[in-house]
Amino acid sequence: MNIKVRVFASLKDYFAPELTLDVPPDSQAQAVLLGLEEMNPVCRDLLRSCRLAVNEDFITGEHPLRENEEVAVLPPSSGG
Repeated sequence: MNIKVRVFASLKDYFAPELTLDVPPDSQAQAVLLGLEEMNPVCRDLLRSCRLAVNEDFITGEHPLRENEEVAVLPPSSGG
């Protein structure tokens, strides 16, 4: 099943801002993080600290994914 993924902030150093991942049917949101980690293992630690969102609502890794759903991957931020 295809999932649209948008990455933000420092994740753009590792991935295109928008991409599509193919995950098995009945996958949960954590499959997005695992798929990104497989694409670029260097950012494993960063991905493990990210939040996920669907339709501007934060979700947990157990959120069930639906075909063509868009998942935002947001790394922790700091500012001043």
